[in-house]
Amino acid sequence: LREQLDGSLEEYVWIGDYTHMDVHELDSETGAATGRTVAGVSPYGLALDPFGKLWTFSAAATALLSIDTETLATESIPLPAGEAWYGITVDHLGRVWVGGTVARYDPATATWTSPGAHVCGGGLAVDAEGNAWVGEGPWGWAGYCTPSAWRIDADTMADTEIPGAGGHGWAIDFDGFAWSIGFVGDSAYVVDPDTLAVEVVRPPFVS
Repeated sequence: LREQLDGSLEEYVWIGDYTHMDVHELDSETGAATGRTVAGVSPYGLALDPFGKLWTFSAAATALLSIDTETLATESIPLPAGEAWYGITVDHLGRVWVGGTVARYDPATATWTSPGAHVCGGGLAVDAEGNAWVGEGPWGWAGYCTPSAWRIDADTMADTEIPGAGGHGWAIDFDGFAWSIGFVGDSAYVVDPDTLAVEVVRPPFVS
């Protein structure tokens, strides 16, 4: 959202162009480009925080990059040493979660926190309580991951393993269930957030 001169609010959409290493703002009503563009990024993933900042990775993929969607000013935050970055999302407090070897950046304190080194995955998702869900299975990922999945506690960063629940892409539905889908194969996985029971779903996916 951006406030106009007459006090009205306009909605905009941001998309990343990974080939050309830039991001573009679009009008949400027409889909037309507004002409507001930020170059020099690696927009394999984008996430908008509650305060109007857009988060992605730097062009060299060695840092997080925040973009102020009002001024287009950018800030670069180096990734932790050894971080194999991949997915990105933001929780309700504005903390930025990075997939790969998994780490969380808190802009309020300018600090990084990580779960155990065994926790990793490509994509990741955060639920309404701020817990992160991540994992891979049964194939692992890029040599980094064992085939499993984890829920990471928002407050303690303690991880709970959920065998058999790993996917590659993750999302949380309106009921709080964690969904993942594999990088290959014909299965999706659904995790009950209360019991951590896993259901395997096999609609007619095309692998």
